[in-house]
Amino acid sequence: MTTTECIEWEGALRNGYGVHRVPGQSKVEYAHRTAFMAYYGPISQGMFICHTCDNKKCYNPLHLFAGSQSDNMQDAASKGLNHQTRKTHCPQGHEYDESNTRIYREMRYCRSCKKERRHG
Repeated sequence: MTTTECIEWEGALRNGYGVHRVPGQSKVEYAHRTAFMAYYGPISQGMFICHTCDNKKCYNPLHLFAGSQSDNMQDAASKGLNHQTRKTHCPQGHEYDESNTRIYREMRYCRSCKKERRHG
């Protein structure tokens, strides 16, 4: 395969991803997972198949990679696709900046809110 373009699924969709029935079964499989397995082989247990192109309909195996849930979330966050990472302020209105933000287990925490709770 040499195409660098997305190959978009034209069949049924579930949550924006292409889906199809597995022949002889009632099971539904995601098209990008099927394409990945056909091109690269089995998917290790617990792994997600992620899109480098961020196009949910794409099933081009050259646009797919296997990663953990953490890899998938980090990829989305680094591209600004996670709605939480687009927030500039915490729910109390404090700015998420370098000095006021603590990142723990891929989540942002407001240091000002923590201080207020501690000294409440």
